[in-house]
Amino acid sequence: MVRIFNTLVSADGSPIQGGSVLVDLMWNRVLQPVAQPISSEYFLDTQWVTVSDASGLWEVNLVPNASITPAGNAYRITEKPRRYSYYPTTYYIVVPPESSTPVDYYVGDIKIDKPDWAKP
Repeated sequence: MVRIFNTLVSADGSPIQGGSVLVDLMWNRVLQPVAQPISSEYFLDTQWVTVSDASGLWEVNLVPNASITPAGNAYRITEKPRRYSYYPTTYYIVVPPESSTPVDYYVGDIKIDKPDWAKP
C-alpha cells in the first residue's frame, strides 16, 4: 500500500476541515468485469471515503496501479468541500509501485489525464 495525500484549502488559502473525499478505482470493464489484485499480498477495495482534518489534510492508502488487473486502471478522486459555495473537484491518478523505503505521494505529482476508456 502507498499513502496518497492532499490538502483542501479555500480560495483565501485557509484549510477546509471536514471536506469529503471519494476515491474510486476505475478500470476498463469491457476488458475485465472485475478489477483484481495481481498478487494475494493485497486485498483490493474499489472505493474509499475520507474527510479532511483541521489542517485540510486528507490521506488514503492505495494499492499501486501496476499491481491491479486489468492494466491501464486509474483512481478517480472527487474532493467535495463541505461549504456549499465550493464545487467538487474530480481528477485521476496512477499510484506508483511501492519501494523499500516508504514514500508518500502528493496527488498533484501523480495526476494523469482522464483515461480514454472512461470518457463518454
